[in-house]
Amino acid sequence: MKTKSVIIIGLFTTLITSTMFAGKEESGDVNAILMYLLVFFIPICIVSIGDGLYLMLLDKIRDRFSKIILSLIPVALLCLLSLTTGINLSFFDADIAFLGKTGAIGIGITNAIWVVYILQRKVEI
Repeated sequence: MKTKSVIIIGLFTTLITSTMFAGKEESGDVNAILMYLLVFFIPICIVSIGDGLYLMLLDKIRDRFSKIILSLIPVALLCLLSLTTGINLSFFDADIAFLGKTGAIGIGITNAIWVVYILQRKVEI
């Protein structure tokens, strides 16, 4: 799977999950949801691009099992980030746990799609 495809899938799934969580957290207030998307758009892009480049590096490994296990590392890191409470970065001006929660789900879906693609691909010699 091309890196561009992985980045686009990761970006869309993370944006969709952040929209759903923002809607749930703000009880459907459209202005607040758009504010969440505005504040979190650049960090979501950074996480999606980083995950796409990480999966591109993993594609160079020959062992499929290692690829699958190593693809879980970004999801695990984002899950740990979602467990933090009350951490506000001065330059970010938002709760970082929201990014961890939405990123873990969006990147988890993207990495699951990538793993299915890896498993269906024929063995390269």
